[in-house]
Amino acid sequence: MAFAPSSLILANYFLPLSKALCFKETMEFIRRFLTLKPIKKWFSKNSTFGIITPNGWIGRPYDNHHQLSSIEYSENKVLIKIKGGHIFIVTQPLKLSKLDNNLTIAGFNKLEHKYEFLSKPRCNIYESGEMTFVKLRI
Repeated sequence: MAFAPSSLILANYFLPLSKALCFKETMEFIRRFLTLKPIKKWFSKNSTFGIITPNGWIGRPYDNHHQLSSIEYSENKVLIKIKGGHIFIVTQPLKLSKLDNNLTIAGFNKLEHKYEFLSKPRCNIYESGEMTFVKLRI
């Protein structure tokens, strides 16, 4: 199931609600709403999860239980912070899908994965592929 409602239809709905905002700001609000709502909804239902990046699993498959620290949206980027130090910066456009209760993010222009390994900062950059947050059974 993909999340891709028409921005133009939503713009017509939200535009009268925000007369003080210009069209560009309204479209930015809609993009933020459309991007964050399904992501936040998935994380609210899944307190622990596994993570698969384009390079593979972070940690042992189905063994490492990660938790969300925060999620933010700024300038066409989604910032996902995971407890334990993993940070993902996803540059739009992106495509969200849910399959088997997992959340997959694909179609991004760039995905940055920042973390520390042996007390040294690391950063993996991906320009294609997909990242999946895997629902884990506790």
